[in-house]
Amino acid sequence: MNAAYYAIGAASSLKDYDRVISLYNRFGSFALNPKDIHQWVVSAYFAKQDSAGAIPVLIEAVKASPEEPYFLVNLVTAYQKAGKDAEANKLLDDRIAANPNDGTALLVKGSLAEEKDLKEALQWYYKAAKADPNNANAVVYLGAGLYTAAAKIYENSTVTAAMAKTADDLIRAAVPVLELAYKTRPDQIKGMLGSLYHQLKMADKREALDAGTLNVDGATLPEITELLQGLDLTVTKTAPVVEEPAAQPAQKTTTKKAPAKRRK
Repeated sequence: MNAAYYAIGAASSLKDYDRVISLYNRFGSFALNPKDIHQWVVSAYFAKQDSAGAIPVLIEAVKASPEEPYFLVNLVTAYQKAGKDAEANKLLDDRIAANPNDGTALLVKGSLAEEKDLKEALQWYYKAAKADPNNANAVVYLGAGLYTAAAKIYENSTVTAAMAKTADDLIRAAVPVLELAYKTRPDQIKGMLGSLYHQLKMADKREALDAGTLNVDGATLPEITELLQGLDLTVTKTAPVVEEPAAQPAQKTTTKKAPAKRRK
């Protein structure tokens, strides 16, 4: 129904969010271009700061446009804000069960895990990047996660030779991943990639990066399954030793005698 499509679109342009939602509830199921309609309505709910109200629309949007990351990511986010983490994880698990190579679902799964468990998040990001090497977000998140993991190892009070080697392996793995990301997100990735080139003394690449002539056509996703499985990102910090103050010699107590009274 073209009239409904244009009416909802016009209300969205005017930022008349209540009208957008009202028209959708009355005519949304008849309107053409459901992807546009759903995006306008979801945006209207978000503009009203009503993420809970957007959930039913997002559920319909994910069904109608399963290939669109915008709806899946925002549905998971809305579930989280509503305290429905179980629903968010079930949604992603069902998607991955139906299609183990669903790069978007794998990526969002990693994003959910990162706050609590970076190691788990990295494994999801790696699966997403392998499932869809053209998914720019997957390689960006994976590269940044590897960089963060290396830095996390050095948060330990004591870093052994084995730990330092693991950190170096993570940094070296991050380079080709971030080079892949650089192809589509050069401005976002340049600083991080330049830092890695500097740490690894890759002066030629650093100079090319700074000059804007860096060629990353040969970059490929590294094999890091074993590295990620054996990763230990536990941070142990030794409490500083508090020295007891030196004992002070006991002070001799002096008792003053009261002056003798004069005899009259």
